[in-house]
Amino acid sequence: MILTLEYEMKSWQRVALALIAVFSLLAASCGGSGDAAVTTEVSQADAATSAQSDERPVVAVTTNILGDVVEQMVGDYVDVVTIMPVGADPHDFQASAQQIAQLGDAAVLIINGADFEAGLIDVIESVEADGTPVFKAISAVSTIEFGDEDHGDEDHDDDHGDEDHDDEDHDDDHGDEDHDDDHGDEDHDDDHDDEDHDDDHDDEDHDDDHDDEDHDD
Repeated sequence: MILTLEYEMKSWQRVALALIAVFSLLAASCGGSGDAAVTTEVSQADAATSAQSDERPVVAVTTNILGDVVEQMVGDYVDVVTIMPVGADPHDFQASAQQIAQLGDAAVLIINGADFEAGLIDVIESVEADGTPVFKAISAVSTIEFGDEDHGDEDHDDDHGDEDHDDEDHDDDHGDEDHDDDHGDEDHDDDHDDEDHDDDHDDEDHDDDHDDEDHDD
């Protein structure tokens, strides 16, 4: 969990740095020469021009998460317009005519990228073709591949499979040993039976000898 949070913080730091660069260029393009013209009278046309120059640039974003980041960074200098409401599905969201007009009037459009805003692809491409700069936040974030970990799990399972086979072979060996022991016991019993049988024959021969001696007497 700690590593995940650190990775997310670093990712957002990259996004923030990229946004700062975008807004720096934006401020440079919107800024004036800095020379103040001293006049004694201001015409109505000059007043209207001054009012327009005081309007803050509009930054359009696709999600409320991007909107929060932009608000925290440059909310005092720009007006942030979020296209998708909270809880909207970015894969099938359709922008209204008013929202499309806002995107066209924006100084810059910030999107997540990586086909996240699938429902807005046509609109984004259209406003970009009309001259609205589009910044993809995903371009400042490194992606992580998880394929190797899955293969590692498979290899681990294979290792366990090999261990199971080894255990089975080991059990078979013990089974063979037990079987040999049984045969050994049977052979040993047969030997004892043969010895007992020989002893019986010896006793019978001995008795016959005694009978012969008695007969001679």
